[in-house]
Amino acid sequence: MTQPANDGIASLKRKEFFVHPLVSYLQNASDIWTYYADLLARCKFSYTSGMSLRSKCPIAGALDVLGDRWTLLVMRDVLLFDKRRFADFLASPEGIATNVLADRLERLERCGLLRRRQYLKRPQREEYHPTAKGADLIPVLRELIRWGKRHVPGTAKRPPASMNKRGPRLAHTTG
Repeated sequence: MTQPANDGIASLKRKEFFVHPLVSYLQNASDIWTYYADLLARCKFSYTSGMSLRSKCPIAGALDVLGDRWTLLVMRDVLLFDKRRFADFLASPEGIATNVLADRLERLERCGLLRRRQYLKRPQREEYHPTAKGADLIPVLRELIRWGKRHVPGTAKRPPASMNKRGPRLAHTTG
């Protein structure tokens, strides 16, 4: 018995069109869908904060949170390089502008991926720490590293020396 060619979720569950799993530890398309739906559900959205979802698709929703050119780089710096302070993020080789960095840190805090802590009262200074929800991005970063090493010419094949002790283990990829 043959299945209809366009049967939505059922084709996702059969993995008919997935060439490479999005996250290596997830076993099937249903798990990927659940993972992103859960990540999205734990992010606090409101129309008053200026963030709204384009659709109910978990991939679109995750991209609404993470899909610009800077957000995942900030999370990379927090999770793999132990960067915590504003100046630390500015020192990254990609050269993020201060206003963009301030906006991304605020968004990541609002979405529950980072937690801000004051480390100095005068002058007031804060640092950013990953939450459990933010740490859930490690497998996503791992897959992006794997994909970039395979398909983007000129990217580094080994972790940089500045990566924290956990970083190479967290970012360890094969291939």
